[in-house]
Amino acid sequence: MKASILIAWAILGSAVPSLADFDGPAQATLNATVQAPVLVDGRNSGTITILAGRIVNVDDVQATQVLIDFAGAKTWIPRMETDFDQRLADYTEASAKFAAQAKEAFQQRAEIAEQQRQQASADFQSKLDGYVSPLESAPYDNNRSVVDYYDCWGNRYNIGVFGQRIYN
Repeated sequence: MKASILIAWAILGSAVPSLADFDGPAQATLNATVQAPVLVDGRNSGTITILAGRIVNVDDVQATQVLIDFAGAKTWIPRMETDFDQRLADYTEASAKFAAQAKEAFQQRAEIAEQQRQQASADFQSKLDGYVSPLESAPYDNNRSVVDYYDCWGNRYNIGVFGQRIYN
């Protein structure tokens, strides 16, 4: 029973997705052709034409604009000229799915831990069944748990469990 619980926990623990799997939409596809300035040593040295359908990196996002990076050329363009909003919706859906999976995995691990705790408690309780403390079983008598002790003169003494001397 314990082995199967531990194996199940190991399997579930490895199946939990990590947050690093969801970085968000770092790229977007252009819906229209865009002209981007080309800078060399901080100076404008011309423009580059980025054709529609190309995938560009997204560096920054504002309410209505997206800063795109294509081959080192950066420019702000309207969000509607990219599929960023669709990718953002997909990311939000994936984030919600990730949160649900993480919550479910946590609940499964909590259930397994509770089962292990109950099993350990039952195992411990089964070991205690039938145990009676020597102090609770009966009053102390001379015949139980007595050690004979002889001193250097040959006198015999009965010594009790707790070190008390028992007189006959």
